[in-house]
Amino acid sequence: MEVRVKNPNNFIVTVGLRSEGKGRDFKVAGNDTEAVIVSNGRYDIFFHYSTDPDGLYQGDSFTLKDNGIEIQIVKVVNGNYGIRKIK
Repeated sequence: MEVRVKNPNNFIVTVGLRSEGKGRDFKVAGNDTEAVIVSNGRYDIFFHYSTDPDGLYQGDSFTLKDNGIEIQIVKVVNGNYGIRKIK
């Protein structure tokens, strides 16, 4: 299943996917989109922004079951997908 991350910002985002003790990391350049292929399952997702070297952000967890997902890294007040700073 495809996990696609769009980054319309002017900084690099490192994305960390975690599921059942396994993980996969990838980078998304500013104003770019990257995608990875993963198995069905429940995923936790983390973000590290190049503009906040000590910060760590977590997005809402999601489940893939024969479907993909696209996440866009934007600040939207009352949006339908949450990203919060955890460190």
